[in-house]
Amino acid sequence: MRVSLGRWANKEIQSKEQAKGVLEKLRTAIRDGGFDPRGLRPPAQTGGLTFSELADKYKTLHVIAKKLSLEESIDYRLKPLIETFGNRKISEIGRGDIEDLITALKEPRPSANGQTRTLSAASVNRTVQLLRHMLNWAVGREYIDRSPFRRGNENLIKLELEDNVRRRRLSEVEEAKLLAVAPPLLRSMIVTALDTGLRRGEMLDLRFGDVDWTRRRLVVRGATTKSGRTRVVPVETERLVAVLPWKELTADIQNAFRRIDLRWHDLRHEYASRLVEKGVPLSQVRDLLGHASITTTERYDNQQPEALQAAARRLERGLKFDPLAAATPAKFQDSFQIDHEPLPHDLHSEAPRVGGTSCDEKDLGVWLGGRDSNPDNVVQSHVSYR
Repeated sequence: MRVSLGRWANKEIQSKEQAKGVLEKLRTAIRDGGFDPRGLRPPAQTGGLTFSELADKYKTLHVIAKKLSLEESIDYRLKPLIETFGNRKISEIGRGDIEDLITALKEPRPSANGQTRTLSAASVNRTVQLLRHMLNWAVGREYIDRSPFRRGNENLIKLELEDNVRRRRLSEVEEAKLLAVAPPLLRSMIVTALDTGLRRGEMLDLRFGDVDWTRRRLVVRGATTKSGRTRVVPVETERLVAVLPWKELTADIQNAFRRIDLRWHDLRHEYASRLVEKGVPLSQVRDLLGHASITTTERYDNQQPEALQAAARRLERGLKFDPLAAATPAKFQDSFQIDHEPLPHDLHSEAPRVGGTSCDEKDLGVWLGGRDSNPDNVVQSHVSYR
């Protein structure tokens, strides 16, 4: 058995002398039959924590202590897990219990308006992912020996298949209505979101000192970003220059967003989608949004149907495609009229002449499919390009 001296001694070993002392204690414990692989002073509650106790520790020592954004919603997200596993010991939670939880989360449930609702695959996955992280965190702190989510390198619990692409786009009419009902400060925030793509938290943490008026850019400090890295966002629209001095967010805008089924984060999507439609490369959109991977940026590439139609319209060459008259008998008697370009040259034979010159069945079969081709299998109908 391999044992880390520092982990076994429950302290960081900083010198060779300390290592020798811990090693001697380890040897003594083995000789006396009192060796415990959990450490020199094993945790008194190892494996004995209930899930509710783990939830309290996770919230206090991980979420709140590290000032994670999850802090705002942690109580709400923990609720279904505590209802399911509350007084259960975390060492007793197994694979079957987690699969039963997933099944229960997918069941229809009554809502506040008296109707029933079913959680989306994404909502189910967020709950399961939180449970997985909590149990992995418990393993790291030696509250339990292993997580029921894995057996060696094998992943035992599979997440639900979800469509995580938000396709909501903001039309010009909706944008105008939203700006019209918003108070001045909120109108400034909407414009900032649409023209910079800042996240809501990044926007609220923005300071006046973060605005470089000379070079027309915003410095989004790493302490306020999701990735923890500082990035620079250009200020390139006149309306953005005019509205940047905003300070606070009021609740009035929330009702306006609900009326048109819009989320605040959709404004960030809109910023990215408009950049893509203007031909900005995804690599540059990635840097403007502050994404670590371009794969994440691709989720923001939501084209308007009109833009896709315009893209497909580029195939139009102005050529007409008309079927000729009724099907011909065994022998080819019709001619191929191709006025816009000559036929390609075949490796085996000369192409038949065009512009009204007819070719017999044998020649056509050789030219299209090789010398041994069966013309009945090569050409089934006759068309003319005009």
